[in-house]
Amino acid sequence: CYHEVPYGAYRNAILFEALLKGVDYLLFFDSDVKPSVLTDLKDGQPFWQEVDFVGTHLTYLTRPNVLATTSDYSGYYIIPPIAFDGLRELLIGLGKGHSLGYMAEWDIHGCLKLGSQTPAPPVPTEKLLGGNLGLDLNQPWNLAPFFSTVYEFENHCVMGRGEDTLLGQALARNGGQLLDVDLRIFHDTYIDFPGKPDILKKDVRDRFYWACLGWIGRNPFLTWFRAKMSQKKDHFEEEMKRQAGGLSVGAAKAASFFEDPQFEKLPAAMEASMSVLPESIARYRRLVDGWVKFISILTPDKLPDETDDELIDRPSLAA
Repeated sequence: CYHEVPYGAYRNAILFEALLKGVDYLLFFDSDVKPSVLTDLKDGQPFWQEVDFVGTHLTYLTRPNVLATTSDYSGYYIIPPIAFDGLRELLIGLGKGHSLGYMAEWDIHGCLKLGSQTPAPPVPTEKLLGGNLGLDLNQPWNLAPFFSTVYEFENHCVMGRGEDTLLGQALARNGGQLLDVDLRIFHDTYIDFPGKPDILKKDVRDRFYWACLGWIGRNPFLTWFRAKMSQKKDHFEEEMKRQAGGLSVGAAKAASFFEDPQFEKLPAAMEASMSVLPESIARYRRLVDGWVKFISILTPDKLPDETDDELIDRPSLAA
């Protein structure tokens, strides 16, 4: 998979160039989002609220001590409307256990997320969304590089998801604030809006399957990272055992419910992802080492008085 470029590297190319050019504020948005908020969907008719994407982010980024701004999306959730015996185990296995409460009410909301015409006041968060993200580059010593994994499975290079999740985990340990600014720009998750995602359709199943592979690619490194930051070494083994157990049950039941045998392969994908964890950790350490040196050159008078080895393990410079 060395010919493939992980998602995090693409974002870093933009981040590094912006820092070198002296850009003050950097905004990220994805190709499948639009600067409007979906406020309602009635009988297939969407209702939109135009928003000032740039202005909203800058309003809060320019406040003292704010390091990053972000928000969730409006539109259909990445997990399509589904309910079956084994869904709980599947979501735990995918590291998406936090979605259990939301999915338990799928028949009420249909997995459709709406935004408000009047945004709520900003609130602190540790969850960053890479397609709806602003960064204050005026305090680069408190920033961190993006990082994501890649692994090979069945002759495919699978890109691990979660470079934004990892960044949020790293920046949350800095002095600056991370704010959810309630700017739910629309995300066309299945490229079929306003059509409702139907798991019985092959393109929807395939989209969800590849999302599952992406989460599986993310989870070993993310779990290791969290264990390292919390200094709870037992957390890694316990959580990965929990996820593997969930997949061993949930994947087979998902394949049966979807009538799609590719979902039976998810436990094998987990093994493939776990096998490259040492390589991913080594790549991460090289990235952090390079980042520390880059920021040291960029801002020689503003970094803390620490050795390179100490800086590599400094949470504010890890991602």
